[in-house]
Amino acid sequence: RRFSPMRQTPSAREVAGTPIRRIMARHELSTFTYTSSLLWKLRDSAPDVRAKTATPLLDLLKMELEQTLTPKQYLRLKQILWQAKGLAAILETDVSAQLSLNDQQTLSIRILLDNLSNSLAAAREKPPYKNEIQNQNYFRKLHSKTENSIVSLLSKSQLKIYSTVFGPLFDISKIPSVACKAPAINTQTWVNSPLLDSSELTGKVTVVHFYAFNCINCKRNLPVYNYWQKIFPPEHFRVIGIHTPELENERSFKNVRKEASKSDMYYPIAVDNNKEIWNAWANNVWPSIYLIDKNGFVRYWWYGELNYKGAESEKWMRSKITELINEIKPPKANLPKKK
Repeated sequence: RRFSPMRQTPSAREVAGTPIRRIMARHELSTFTYTSSLLWKLRDSAPDVRAKTATPLLDLLKMELEQTLTPKQYLRLKQILWQAKGLAAILETDVSAQLSLNDQQTLSIRILLDNLSNSLAAAREKPPYKNEIQNQNYFRKLHSKTENSIVSLLSKSQLKIYSTVFGPLFDISKIPSVACKAPAINTQTWVNSPLLDSSELTGKVTVVHFYAFNCINCKRNLPVYNYWQKIFPPEHFRVIGIHTPELENERSFKNVRKEASKSDMYYPIAVDNNKEIWNAWANNVWPSIYLIDKNGFVRYWWYGELNYKGAESEKWMRSKITELINEIKPPKANLPKKK
């Protein structure tokens, strides 16, 4: 893989010194669209940078949700979020306050959770079993052991609250993985296509891949995109390439077109010589592959060679393409207005 320093996106620069609502008004963005987009662009940032920018965004989103939802709905949403967070949710401010955890309990629980995190990380790096089902059972046992240890620290009155604070069990697997609305692909220069706009990222499942034609890792992925175009129906699937140069000779439109033809790349390719698309997507590696659903939302992504050193990432991504093609568009929710 080849890396490039990630430039700070314009929206990230703005949020650092400008009230968020003013930025949203300037760009005519909804709270969800703005926050989800910027949070996703922070995905590869250092933890301290992520936290500094994300905190005011999440606070704004929580405030908007609290104003939109009824108290009962907002509480249920928080309970589902706590369930999604797992055992660590016990140290959430609202949860620990309801449990009235003392300092010693909080410290002991934090140590247990840190030990669990370290054990899971070690097991993922070096799986204890060759069989994936056995590994998953091992992970569940680690969670169960930690939860039993946490429960043993609670008093009878705390246990009663603990049994109800998270609400009825919710099947988190029913919630699709959605990152944000796919950023626009703004360029006036295209290969194999006239000018495309953001509407081209809806209606079909779309693979957007960033590459540079001299990048050997990028070259090894190119036959995969051609293969996907052969096996998936064109009325439901498409590929869009983004050529962002690293070397000087990659800046030539003639060279981009020639190399695309040599690699049998006959799908639309955006020429991104000034890294405007690269920065809009907060991309920082060649190659990168993003999977966009029929509604124009980023759902999955992968950095680097798909089959690097025997990895089966092409198989995984292919399964996700199939999943999204078969996905039924959800009905639009009608949220009640808070009185």
